[in-house]
Amino acid sequence: MLDPSDDARSASEYFEKLAMFAPEALERCGYPPCIGEWMASNPRWRLPLFQWQALFRSWITEVEYRSAEDAHHPARHATRGGDFSLHQQLAASVGEQFKAASFFKSILALASIGRKPPLGFF
Repeated sequence: MLDPSDDARSASEYFEKLAMFAPEALERCGYPPCIGEWMASNPRWRLPLFQWQALFRSWITEVEYRSAEDAHHPARHATRGGDFSLHQQLAASVGEQFKAASFFKSILALASIGRKPPLGFF
């Protein structure tokens, strides 16, 4: 996540290059590309903090099955590097919104039970 600032454009360009490098490198190592496009190479997932907050707000308040599925993926990922306080700010914001989001939580539960977890190595 990026925080809005004067150099947001250069940061965006940097992270776009990085996001394109990683999946290409993994593919060269034999890992198939993510068919769901839940990778940083998808510009949809390279957002500044304020856009992540708005995205979660829309997922939670304008509930539909697909938005609950979309919210599930980034919500379960941990920060791997960078400014961890950005992740903490997003988690706090989303946590506050979840308190009054019983319909969203019901849809999220429905989306979750519709998926079977992988139980083995393959």
